[in-house]
Amino acid sequence: MAQAIAVDFETYYDKECSVKGATARNYARHPLFEAFLVAIYAPDEFSFVGNPADFDWTQLEGRDVLAHNASFESAIFKQLIADKIIADFRCQLFCTADMAVYLQMPRSLKGAVYASFEEELSKDVRDNLKGKRWADIEADGTKDDVLRYALDDALWCWKLWEKHSSDWNDKERSLSKITRDMGYEGVRVNEQALDEGIDSLEKAVFEAETSIPWTQEHDSKYNSTYPPTSMRGLAVTCLKNGIDPPKSTAENSDERLEWEKEHGQRYLWIQHMTNFRKANKHLKTLKTIKRRLIDGRMPYGLKYYGAEATGRWSGDAGFNTQNMPRSAQFGVNIRNLLIPKDGHSFIICDLAQIEPRCLAYLSGDTVFLDAVAQGMSPYEVHARQSMGWTGGPLKKEAPDLYLLAKVRVLALGYGASFQSFLKQAYDYGANHVLQDAITQEQEKAFRKMLRGRDSRNATDLFEWFEKLTDLEKVEAVNANLQVQDFRESNTKITKLWRSYDKLFKAASSEEKYGSKFKIELPCGRKMRYFNITPKGYSFTCFTQKKDSPEYNRFRYMYGSRIVENACQAMARSVFAECLLEMSSRGLRPVLQIHDEVVLEVPTDNAEGDAKEVESIMSQSPKWAPTLPVSAEYEIATCYKK
Repeated sequence: MAQAIAVDFETYYDKECSVKGATARNYARHPLFEAFLVAIYAPDEFSFVGNPADFDWTQLEGRDVLAHNASFESAIFKQLIADKIIADFRCQLFCTADMAVYLQMPRSLKGAVYASFEEELSKDVRDNLKGKRWADIEADGTKDDVLRYALDDALWCWKLWEKHSSDWNDKERSLSKITRDMGYEGVRVNEQALDEGIDSLEKAVFEAETSIPWTQEHDSKYNSTYPPTSMRGLAVTCLKNGIDPPKSTAENSDERLEWEKEHGQRYLWIQHMTNFRKANKHLKTLKTIKRRLIDGRMPYGLKYYGAEATGRWSGDAGFNTQNMPRSAQFGVNIRNLLIPKDGHSFIICDLAQIEPRCLAYLSGDTVFLDAVAQGMSPYEVHARQSMGWTGGPLKKEAPDLYLLAKVRVLALGYGASFQSFLKQAYDYGANHVLQDAITQEQEKAFRKMLRGRDSRNATDLFEWFEKLTDLEKVEAVNANLQVQDFRESNTKITKLWRSYDKLFKAASSEEKYGSKFKIELPCGRKMRYFNITPKGYSFTCFTQKKDSPEYNRFRYMYGSRIVENACQAMARSVFAECLLEMSSRGLRPVLQIHDEVVLEVPTDNAEGDAKEVESIMSQSPKWAPTLPVSAEYEIATCYKK
């Protein structure tokens, strides 16, 4: 069997022409773009480094080709072929960066090489190439360094493949390619609605900005007016109004939210400040979409194995398809801007409650699984098992109890605190189910618990509780009662938490483990943790191998969080099986969002294709035959949630 061949391009980049914050496809189409060098390496066969136009690319026809970031190299290949700089050829392209992250090594070549070989690569040569073309490199005397650097990158790419490719199975290689192809082809955008949205948001930004007091005041330090996001300008206005500014204005900052709650109704400019930030953020997203359009479609970045431990996909390249706003902002819904091409429809299909099902599977709750397999909602099963429900259809007969059961299932299976549970209840619009009257004894016990936590953890929960309104205090106490009830009535889940805690403790204290821990998922995939160290009531660890001697990106880990990782990893594997089966049948997705897939299919056969997709996504995987899996689909003319 012919050996694989590693390829690495060196390209022109500067502040204006850069892959940073853009997709490789957009970068390769930039007017200033140039691929001035390519290194091609395979021992005893290729060791070429030079101008791409000088290589006979037909030699790679039908071969296995390697690239460390194949999304980048693939886009370069396609653009150079389209521009007739190199000859067309067909190969099977594999991404060693994707292989590295699957094995929980760093994604970068430098990091992966250190993790695998403990060799420290320097990227100084690449850093010094900013704004330089080949003529500049020849003129400044760094030609030999650049040639050596490029060939070394190809060499290390090949070495990584040689050492680890046997541990990266065919299914995962296919998922890597499916991910790459989705992002490259992109998704069509409603350009008229996009332009209207930009106009609308520009007006909203202008109105909000001109209503912020400090934007009309002079900043002597910079001899200009204060910008709308200026902390100094905010401080000046707060001083004039006799209030303290928040310590942080970050979007999800608790300090900002409390500050707005306290002062927002009295000072309208606080809402204008918030509106400016939200509208401006939304506007930047729409402008990013517009910049990326190629023939009406938007390429996007999507990271295969983006989450280090679980392997779930994650957003990339400046536009996160995994985290698009669910609702309209200032009248503009980003999801609705994404549309199928003419004569086609979207099939939007997602796995139903997949994580609670995986949690029941991993904890051995066969009664739960059997009931779900018979068609009962996981939330109703939970209410019958843990909340005393004995009536008929829960959602119809007791909708508030159904909502409470839903929030319990989604929040508490992973060990959420009462604060987190309360927040999720608010996020789901379910805080009203936590407003039942409480007894004095219950409130007294809650206060005692808060004091105990404060003394152990140096927190100020008791002080926080005292500042709440009477209704908010009721909600907090009830949230804690729900947490306690869940843990007492779901012993299989809490037992699983404790078992992982014990295993982590053993891994951190017994020398034979080498401070590592490995979980084998039902699909056979392994989830690893490194450098485990006890830390109070939990542990710190790495979820990927070190990318340098100084690497210190610790994660806090404990039993219930490990269970969360395992459930999400298992859900990812279930979804991956669906993607692979769809691909084998010629059903190609244009978007993947967590446990949801969006396909672009001919409208005439949309109903038939949707039924097929639903069937695929309702099959238990062969490696978990007792896991009940179901899916729900919608045929749509735009993306929606």
